[in-house]
Amino acid sequence: MSSKKSLEQMTDEELRKELEFIRECLNEEEEILSFMLTKTTLHVGSGQVNAMNEETDEKCQEYRDKIKKIEDLLHKHSV
Repeated sequence: MSSKKSLEQMTDEELRKELEFIRECLNEEEEILSFMLTKTTLHVGSGQVNAMNEETDEKCQEYRDKIKKIEDLLHKHSV
């Protein structure tokens, strides 16, 4: 059984911590892609670049969606 709470079950403090964590994950994903595309000397084919971009875009969108949901929940709690 999973003991992880859903976002709706979290306290404001837990939501704030989760929000901070998700924002860090989003920044990390963006930094990794940027590094891979600009700082490496390894030749990466266009197919691999497109795949990396798509994968990163999907992960980042999931993080953004979760950030939005947490922000909405925090806003509802403050009203």
